[in-house]
Amino acid sequence: MSDYLSREDMMSIPAREVADPSELASNPIVSVIMLAYNHEPYIAQAIEGVVMQQCTFPIELLIGEDCSTDRTRDICIEYQQRYPQLIRLVTSDTNVGMHKNMFRLFGRIKGRYIAMCEGDDYWTDREKLQRQVAFLDTHQEYSLCFHDAEVRYETPTNVAFHFPNHNLKRIRISDVIEKTWFIPTCSALFRSSVRNQLPKRFQEFPVGDMPLWILLASQGEVFDIRKTMAVYRRHKGGDTAKQHSDPKHAISSHLQFIDMLSILNEALSWQYDDSFRRRQRYMRGLVQYTRIKHGLPQSIADHVAGTAFFLRHTIPRRLGAFLFAWQRNHRHPIIQ
Repeated sequence: MSDYLSREDMMSIPAREVADPSELASNPIVSVIMLAYNHEPYIAQAIEGVVMQQCTFPIELLIGEDCSTDRTRDICIEYQQRYPQLIRLVTSDTNVGMHKNMFRLFGRIKGRYIAMCEGDDYWTDREKLQRQVAFLDTHQEYSLCFHDAEVRYETPTNVAFHFPNHNLKRIRISDVIEKTWFIPTCSALFRSSVRNQLPKRFQEFPVGDMPLWILLASQGEVFDIRKTMAVYRRHKGGDTAKQHSDPKHAISSHLQFIDMLSILNEALSWQYDDSFRRRQRYMRGLVQYTRIKHGLPQSIADHVAGTAFFLRHTIPRRLGAFLFAWQRNHRHPIIQ
């Protein structure tokens, strides 16, 4: 029995596709993956960001609508009827969950490349896909390229900012493993062959994007275009907001993240063991810091570990992010 997800595994997930095969491109270059669940206020803008792309090649948009309880599905159907040459809507009568929703789309893609944009984010540059495809087409040694995104909050009390915040000239797999919040999901374009290397235990992971970035970084180079071409939303319905508002949910996610790193470390034959261990130490410190911050029960040793984490990571990271943002606002480097 294979340790990897097969296309048959992906196609066995409950799904009903709404599409017009006679209208769709037979050989799209890019398959855009859009996961949608209760995204009624946002999904139209996410779809419009794909519709507006100006490309010299055909693309397809696969929307995974996971049995929303609001009007998300109705809006997706309206757009599929409006753009039958572009949109394939994949849904079902029951909720299948984030990972299976992604897998059932991966099983159906036709493109050489995959781009991702979740239903509450959106693209802002009409030439985003054209730029990224041109780069990967001419740099076969790269498996993934991404770009900057503006982080926009739902409430006006929070100030928008851009990420990632780094000055790396070359991105290594150690950076992808060890750095937090490094590659915006809505910015990534990567080679679709990665879908054949997903461990079956992928569906146990607390997140879906970072393990993809790690697997891709193990297969080739990673490039940051350094141009802002998307918006990443932070709103009360998102998982990040849940972690900030519910410390027990955050701690549970962090512990699952640690387990995920162990599984990926084994899947990659411990080639990057030092990087995985460093990230796990960081995550354990984050668990203890979260306990301190919210006054949850802990031992004296855990309290010391959490305080050390705050002094070693939180203060320098916040200061570094501030200085990077200041520098960026006074210089506007664009890499073509």
